[in-house]
Amino acid sequence: MSNRQIWKYELRDAQINTVSMPRGACILSVQVQHGKPMVWALVDPKAEAARRTFHVVGTGWDFEPEGMAYVGTFQVSNGELVFHLFEQVGP
Repeated sequence: MSNRQIWKYELRDAQINTVSMPRGACILSVQVQHGKPMVWALVDPKAEAARRTFHVVGTGWDFEPEGMAYVGTFQVSNGELVFHLFEQVGP
C-alpha cells in the first residue's frame, strides 16, 4: 500500500475542463483560492495518470446532468457568480 497525498488542480476559465490526475483519485472539494477555482483530490502519487472531465455550470444555465456526478459549488467575484462543478462519469 502506498502513501496518499492531497493535490490541487486549477480549473481553467472554460465550461469543460479535462484534468490529468493519478488513476483512482478521490475528489475532496472544489473551492476558490486566490480568485481561481481549484479542485482538491486525495491521490496515490505513484498511480498512472488518467484524464478526467469536469463541467462548470452557472446557476440558471441550461444543462443536461445525465452521465454527470455533482462535485460541489463555488462562488467567484465576491459571490456575484455561482458555479456548480460536475464530473463526467458516463457517456
